[in-house]
Amino acid sequence: MKTSEGGEARGFDAGKRTTGRKRHVIVDTMGLLLLLVVAVTSASVQDRDGGRAVLAQLAAGFRTISLVWADGGYVNSVDSTLSSWARDALNIIVGIVKRTDDVEGSAPGGVGGRTSSAGSTG
Repeated sequence: MKTSEGGEARGFDAGKRTTGRKRHVIVDTMGLLLLLVVAVTSASVQDRDGGRAVLAQLAAGFRTISLVWADGGYVNSVDSTLSSWARDALNIIVGIVKRTDDVEGSAPGGVGGRTSSAGSTG
């Protein structure tokens, strides 16, 4: 997704080999954007750090949501601190949707793809 110049700081994501910004968003199970639950960060910001920002916004604005699906960039076998923090601090379970190499496009709930996204249920 192209953006105009200016705004948030741009950075480099070594894992994805991209320069620019990351958009961390939460959508419902139909893929519709939940208002007020968006964070735009430099591409150099780790997905887990951006995930904390949107999960905190989610918990403040949508208190009944208790399960969120996210792609593997937010939680992995080496670092599950986002998942633990969300469970302990926000009472939200973060489930990871595994990407398969033979399927292109979005995961359940309209999430995934090249931008950092998280999907929610509620």
